[in-house]
This record gives sequence, structure tokens and C-alpha cells, in this order.
Amino acid sequence: MPHTRFLFIKQDKRRGDARRTLFIVRCDERHPSLMRFQVSNYDDIVDRGLLSPTLAGGEPAEPLLLVCTHGKHDRCCAKYGLPVYRHLRQLAAGSAWEASHVGGDRFAANVLCFPHGLYYGHVTVDSARDIVDAYCRQEIYLANYRGRSCYSRFEQIGESFARSSSGLLRVDDLVLRDTSALTENRWLARFDALHGVDTHSVIFELRETGLKSIRTCGSREEKPITEYALVSYTAERRQ
Repeated sequence: MPHTRFLFIKQDKRRGDARRTLFIVRCDERHPSLMRFQVSNYDDIVDRGLLSPTLAGGEPAEPLLLVCTHGKHDRCCAKYGLPVYRHLRQLAAGSAWEASHVGGDRFAANVLCFPHGLYYGHVTVDSARDIVDAYCRQEIYLANYRGRSCYSRFEQIGESFARSSSGLLRVDDLVLRDTSALTENRWLARFDALHGVDTHSVIFELRETGLKSIRTCGSREEKPITEYALVSYTAERRQ
């Protein structure tokens, strides 16, 4: 299965159940899916062919909320992730899981919403509820939004600007058309409205801020801070 990433997940210990749970998620832009499997041990994953494209023997699962709490990778993930995870367990019960490293230590606490593959950063106990409420409505909570896992870096940045400019927050409101580099530090991203006739285009660029910061809990060296800034936004009727 190309373009696949493995995460180890866990919940509070459940007595009397020695089985392991395997989720297989396909974060397709328009047709995401989430399947749940119960296995006795890790060998079952291979023996039963669960990683084959057919995904036989599973059942559709409820949405997942994963919180990176991988303190051995960077202690910020545990320091900020554990309180958010505990709060999500209260809000969403069985949907919330701790996860191994998901990337972006400097954004801790990081939360992933599956099957759509929505990444959120700098999540707090307060913003966790807003994220859950928005996902229940099939919407994106822009304040902490990092992007969708089905998009590349510049597609993620473009989507964020397109949504904040257009006010289209439903997950399925926009479909990527294309992205292109205009200059070394400037890009164009275009998204089609799935439920309309408009194409939303944004031009954004990378800028130096003149500021420095220590990026993660494990860092000792200050590094320059750059930012992506919106240059223009247009919404035009598709031909």
C-alpha cells in the first residue's frame, strides 16, 4: 500500500480484553474511509492479509481523534498532548486515542481527525471542544488548522487561505484543482467549490519575519521564523 504511514495508538487499559485494534484509514480527498479490525496479536495483521488493498474482514468505524503524546520523541508532545487527550476522552469517549509521533513537534499539542485526515496544532483543552464540535458538523475549525493529510505542503497552505477567505468550512466544500510555483517564494493554488460553480484562487508567498525562536522542547538553538502571507484571493465562475 503506497503512501502509507503507521502509527501506534493506545487508550486507557481495558481489563479482560487481550485483543488489539487495528484501524486502516484512507484519507482520500472525496471518499475517505475508516475500517476497524480486531486481532489477537501482531502476526495476525500479516497472516490475515489485513494490509492488502481488499481490506477484507473489517467493519466501518466511527471517526477517530488521535493526540500525539510521544514524549520520548519530544517532551512537548507529552506535556501538551496528555491534557488534551484526557479532555478528549471526556468529550468523545472511545473515539480518542493517544498516538506515536505524527510530525510537527513545534505545533504540540497535535490532534488528527480521521478518516478525513485533518491536522490541528497548538490544541489546548479549550480549543479541543471547538475542534470536536466542528468535526461533528463535518466542518473545519480554522483557528488551529494545519491542513489535510491528502494534500502536499503548499496545497495545505493554499487550502487554509482559500477557506479563511471564502468562509467555506465544510470538509467537502472545496476540491483541489491545482497548485503552481509563480516564483521561488510565491505560489498559486486553485480549489473548485464542490457544491457550486466557483473556482477559488489564492496567491501566497513566503516572508521573513526577522524573529527567531526555539522550535521544540528539545531544541537549544534559536531559528528564524518565516511565515506564509496571502497576496490575493479571487472567486470566479468556472468555464
